[in-house]
Formats: sequence, C-alpha cells, structure tokens
Amino acid sequence: MAVMVGLWVAVGVLLIGWAVLWWRCDRAGDKFAWLERWTQVVQTRLNVLEQGLSAVEVLEESDRMKGFDIKRLETDRESFAVDLASLRSLCESLCGELGHQWKELERGEGGWEGDLYERPWYALKCTRCGAEVRRVDEAKEQS
Repeated sequence: MAVMVGLWVAVGVLLIGWAVLWWRCDRAGDKFAWLERWTQVVQTRLNVLEQGLSAVEVLEESDRMKGFDIKRLETDRESFAVDLASLRSLCESLCGELGHQWKELERGEGGWEGDLYERPWYALKCTRCGAEVRRVDEAKEQS
C-alpha cells in the first residue's frame, strides 16, 4: 500500500512539474525547447537510477546538459546549480558512510631537483565524490 502511495505521489510531482514548465514555456513563447530540456533532465536522473552511475559521471553528464539553452532564464541556472550542489553533498555524505572509492590518477618518481628532494608520490581521486589526495609512495621510497 505504501509503495502505491509513493508511486502516485511521484507521478503527481512529475505532472505538477510538467505543468509548471508548460506554463513557463507558454509565457516565454518557446514551449518545445523547455519541454526538451525538462525531458533531458528527467532522463539523466532515470539513467542514474537504472545504471547506478557514479557521482562523477552524473556531474559530467549534468555539466554537458548545463550548456543547453540555459542562458534563457537565470532562475533555471540557479535551480540547476542547487541540484548539482545537493547531488555532490549527497555523494560526499555517502563517502563518509561507505568510504571513498579511490582511483589512481598519476605518479611522481621523486628525486633531486637542485637542492630539494621530492619523495615519490601518487595522486588518487574518489570516483564517488571527486575528492583528490596526494600521498607519499613509501613502498617505492624504501626500494
């Protein structure tokens, strides 16, 4: 029963969102551009749910969509930026609970540069929240 209620609420929210966008489009005089934009946003979010994309991929997808006719209304840009910020904070809170998923970006050999010695290092990036760290490669330093 609760699932059905949730489903009807979700459908209602989508219909209300569609109606508001239709009204805004009618005032702007360009119904189909806004409808296409709204469809892209919804499709991206559905892809995230279906494919289980990482947050980095979601942000990249959203960045590609940001350029789509966004100069028309500043309010749209602001609401979309809020969506991206909330998505990033959600992802960072997940990393706090589940731990980061690190992927190696690059390595540095280290060595002498003039009077300075740089220790061997490697850089990591979290595929969930995009955090980057640089660590000393102690195994390489000891060999």
